[in-house]
Amino acid sequence: MNQKKNLIYITETSLPTKSANIINSLKFCDALSNYYNIKFLVPKNLLETKIIKKKYNLRNHINFENLINKNIENFITRLFFSIKIIFKILNEKDYDVILSRSIISSLLMTLLNIKNTLELHHIPQSFSKFFFNFIMLLPQKKKLSLILINDNLVKDLRLKKLKYIVLDDAADFLSFRPHKSLYTKKKTCIYMGSFFKGKGIEIIDKLSKLLPEIDFHLYGDQKTLGSRARYQFNKNIKFYEYVDYNKIPLVLKNYEVALMPFQSRIEARSKNLEISKYISPLKMFDYLAAGKIIIATKLKAYKHILKNNENSFLVSSKDLNAWKELIKSILKDPKKFKRIQLNAKNTAKKFTWNNRAKKFYDFIKIDQAKL
Repeated sequence: MNQKKNLIYITETSLPTKSANIINSLKFCDALSNYYNIKFLVPKNLLETKIIKKKYNLRNHINFENLINKNIENFITRLFFSIKIIFKILNEKDYDVILSRSIISSLLMTLLNIKNTLELHHIPQSFSKFFFNFIMLLPQKKKLSLILINDNLVKDLRLKKLKYIVLDDAADFLSFRPHKSLYTKKKTCIYMGSFFKGKGIEIIDKLSKLLPEIDFHLYGDQKTLGSRARYQFNKNIKFYEYVDYNKIPLVLKNYEVALMPFQSRIEARSKNLEISKYISPLKMFDYLAAGKIIIATKLKAYKHILKNNENSFLVSSKDLNAWKELIKSILKDPKKFKRIQLNAKNTAKKFTWNNRAKKFYDFIKIDQAKL
């Protein structure tokens, strides 16, 4: 086998964190380690490598490097981090590929004729949008290639002669090995993820009142509730704290029905950022890999993955009665839906981190062969 090449990975997310961004970055790099030696650059890292590997079920070696020893909390620290990245890259001699989740860092490298790949999960905002559009006018743009999380980004970014590949998020299928739960929580639905507006808490709140005999267990960072944390939710809604990634399979095995009740508008950490067109939810892949009976809002963003009455059930976010009747029907006799669960697992096998890494590796290999 040929000697591995060296890849520098850049993220603006520090460790530890409860942000899903880091799961995408770490699991992707873990799979990319089959092809590259990884140097993982973060603003700040307070965790030992062995702890990171345990928390995120990482199987391969990654070299972590703390770059500015502070979290990125505003434009100033983001710019400082990006400048540090530039000096790091200019002084770094032994690298073959640069992969970035930091927009400004990536665009600065492009401006300086440094070849790199930027992974985008949404349209750039504010200054990043201006800078991106500016780069698109320059001949240096040929130094930039893109990983896009969703096909809708191709259209909305209006890409012209820019190299890109569309890669959905993925499932760590190996972590969801066949198992039999010692007990299953009867008449209970699970939701895992954040509680930002539009992610589902609003619909679950209404369903809890329509289904007082059903329990709803919600796992996630309660800080993302914001001011809604003071709201008096129905007594059949129970909140649980954020779960480390390595514990998600253990939690999911105790439930049969998993919810993805997105609304038509979905916010992220930035309230000005609307992501419903581009969403590729990590929890969706975890639900699939765990073989859950998924009830999800019908959205175009993941219609190529979730298929109604095949590997999931898709419902309009406005049709609360349909949600209600479907939940009641499934929980009355979950064994009737073994076909849905099997199809969910088979779908997860197609969307693994290893498959994602192989597609990226081939994409880069073809691009480098043209040089």
